[in-house]
Amino acid sequence: MGGLGLAVGLIITVLALILAFYIAAFSLILTGWLSAAIMIIRLFSPGFLEPYMDIYPLVPDPTLNTVIYIIGALLIAALGFGMFWLGTRMLRGARFVFRFLFEKIRNSRKRAPAPAS
Repeated sequence: MGGLGLAVGLIITVLALILAFYIAAFSLILTGWLSAAIMIIRLFSPGFLEPYMDIYPLVPDPTLNTVIYIIGALLIAALGFGMFWLGTRMLRGARFVFRFLFEKIRNSRKRAPAPAS
């Protein structure tokens, strides 16, 4: 039973890592788009969320500063989309590992001698 437990544990671990990867990608996309939307609103209405947000000025011009933050937020969202794109390759790799593992199990069960009666 030790080998079966190891295989099941490996499968659950890989599936959990894949799920965590996709959750991280989704959170990057959500964070980037929401930050960009808030900054676009702040671009047209400079007093928007003023008591709740303190933005560190990168440049002296406040409009250019907001545009830089919008570009940064969209780059974060692009990073999330890139993670989704790379996730397809990761799923191919996981599929290869699972097929390889199950093929090894099948082959070892076929080669196992029949129990003596």
